[in-house]
Amino acid sequence: MSANSCTNLNPVPGSFKLIGGNKALQWKVTLSIRKEGTDPCVVYMKQDGHRFKLPRTLKLSVDTSYRVDISFKPPQTMMNLQVQNQDLECAEKSRDSTASAYSAFYPTFGIPVSKNGVRHDIPLVIQLSGGGSLVVSLQVKFYKAQDEKHSEWGSSLHCIEYECSYIPGAERVIVTKETYRLTNSKPRLC
Repeated sequence: MSANSCTNLNPVPGSFKLIGGNKALQWKVTLSIRKEGTDPCVVYMKQDGHRFKLPRTLKLSVDTSYRVDISFKPPQTMMNLQVQNQDLECAEKSRDSTASAYSAFYPTFGIPVSKNGVRHDIPLVIQLSGGGSLVVSLQVKFYKAQDEKHSEWGSSLHCIEYECSYIPGAERVIVTKETYRLTNSKPRLC
């Protein structure tokens, strides 16, 4: 197994739905991003309205490592994870009959700080066993690592949920719904 592939166990199919006369698998993907440390910290986001390509912006710090957690309900097998065209080493953390979960680390070392009024479109690609890729875009603004005044302002992000459908044999997984979930409690500041 290569360093950039994920642990490969047998996939469990999701529920089925008809899309355009084709039988499609359905599942939910949950994406969580935390600033790495002894006690992982939340990532902040803000609503940007229609000023940029996407309505929400994630606030990340440069020269920082982030833990990316991805879970599937029902379980799926993730073969590879790519963030910003960079293959990430990932590992399966858990699997049972209802869900599977993976973790990886995304380093922002060497990424330049975003200029005022600029947002970056960060592609996230999840390659699944049996074919098909889930491709989503995250809109990000990168701040200096020590710029807590701006990078920790906004709403604290708990996770992003994607409801997905996949027609076996197709190249892409279809995202039918995207939901940003915020933390309910006061997050720990880093």
